[in-house]
Amino acid sequence: MSRILYSVPQSLLNYIKGWIAERVATNYIFQEVIPKLRNEGWDKSIFIQSTRPTFPTAEEIFMNCEIFPCNELLLRMITLSNIIRNIGAVPDGIILKLKTIGTKEPDMIEGDVSAYQLIGEPNPKLLKKAIRQLWHRPLSSEKGVVITIKQSSSLPIVDGEPIIVEIKLDKAKLKEPQTKAYKALINKGFKIIIIRVKILSLIENKFILELNF
Repeated sequence: MSRILYSVPQSLLNYIKGWIAERVATNYIFQEVIPKLRNEGWDKSIFIQSTRPTFPTAEEIFMNCEIFPCNELLLRMITLSNIIRNIGAVPDGIILKLKTIGTKEPDMIEGDVSAYQLIGEPNPKLLKKAIRQLWHRPLSSEKGVVITIKQSSSLPIVDGEPIIVEIKLDKAKLKEPQTKAYKALINKGFKIIIIRVKILSLIENKFILELNF
């Protein structure tokens, strides 16, 4: 048997540590944050993890979660998605705190679904019509990602509040596009939580999480 002392490049080591930090923080959100929000009176809380390098549109988010937004929540999510997509700074995820305010039956309207894809400025009326018409159909995003909608007799109409989640390893700094996007979002009244993860010991499974609101 031979033993070799070996070190990986620092960039790879940082990537591995960052991946571990994301998994630790994500587990904390699912195991601790989501149950706490439900106990605070929210009917449903969802953590939507981002798939880089793009951020989903408001349409994709609501269709994938199988929920029908009220006007106020829809407009806020369109604003949030547009700011992030225009600046190109994708967060690690979004927590959606939701309250059910009714139910919506699917409208079985025949027609060209592609005609209701959003072009240019967001149009909430067309977006809602697209969600209704695509109820039982797959949606192909501009990047070619297909989202399948499960058949359902009705969907909950929800109001709620999104919280942007950014996860960082220890003292890692926000990149310039992120700083620009988050300042714009804060100015629009959105809440952002930055979770910093410090790895104390992988062997002993010990981490320190610092939450900055």
